Amino acid sequence: MPFKDIIGQEHALKSLQNALIKQRPSHAYMFVGPDGVGKQKTAVAFAQALNCKKTVYDGCGICNTCLRIEKGIHPDVFIISPDGASIKIKQIRELIRDINLKPYEADKRVFIIREAHKMTDEASNCLLKTLEDPPLYGVIILLTTNQHLFLPTVTSRAQVIKFKPLPRKIVEDYLISNLKKTSEEARIISVFSKGSLEMAVKLAHSEEFKEIREEVIKTANQLRKTMEDYPFFLGEKFQQNREKALIFLDMFLLWFRDLMVFKAANTETLNINIDKLEEIRTQTETLQLRELLKIIDDIKKTKKAVESNANISLALTQMLLKTQEVLKKGVHSSRSEI
Repeated sequence: MPFKDIIGQEHALKSLQNALIKQRPSHAYMFVGPDGVGKQKTAVAFAQALNCKKTVYDGCGICNTCLRIEKGIHPDVFIISPDGASIKIKQIRELIRDINLKPYEADKRVFIIREAHKMTDEASNCLLKTLEDPPLYGVIILLTTNQHLFLPTVTSRAQVIKFKPLPRKIVEDYLISNLKKTSEEARIISVFSKGSLEMAVKLAHSEEFKEIREEVIKTANQLRKTMEDYPFFLGEKFQQNREKALIFLDMFLLWFRDLMVFKAANTETLNINIDKLEEIRTQTETLQLRELLKIIDDIKKTKKAVESNANISLALTQMLLKTQEVLKKGVHSSRSEI
């Protein structure tokens, strides 16, 4: 994968390419950024660029060396992942043994450590000396979501390169061009991907994601009616799946954010759920801004509680009952005015 195939990380790529041009790559890098934004792909591309036999300052992506690195079968490029919940000292000792062997055929031996912040303290301390004084042909790349999870002595021995969440427009364009999503679908998925192309692709293929979104819209409509038991039904439905409950809350929050924006601005161009404008328009007719703000505040508090390991069923049910009370009051007030 040449650098040109990495999406939306120009600043990181420029730093790496400058090092190649000056023929002064660092012996250790720390790639820092959210999951799914291209850290590992960039690390693999950098390993190709360091060792490609056909091009300079980049990998060609088609030679035998580049193809084997891409497939993870090159004898001089290693990818190390957590063994269970952590990266253990045994794995780092193996890395140190391997990095001190001269390359079999490449110019550089490259070691990519995924989720490097999961190294045990013993593993981190074991790695320190090698980070400080590695062999000239060795390059270590630590991939992490947060550099502050490392011992300062580890961070200080690596060149830190920041990776940012991808702009929504880049994610949307990718989904439309490569996965044939409509602009409406791409807009919704890009919001929930939070700048992660990997997450966006996962959501684009997820039937569960689509089902939860439909559940959210159904819930917003059902709570306006006389179904008193619906909050209890929904609370029980998500009781056994915290991740699914959090997705539901994110979508529920986004739905009422759309209602608030539509109510305040009286325009559809700012809405995320652009394909559900009729429902949005209908629901805003019976609600005031202060009521929408109250619902949004309740959803945010509930999400925080669920993230903090609160009882899912209880937290969701209480929030939905409060939402139902506000929505039904709005419907009742609207009918009284008529």
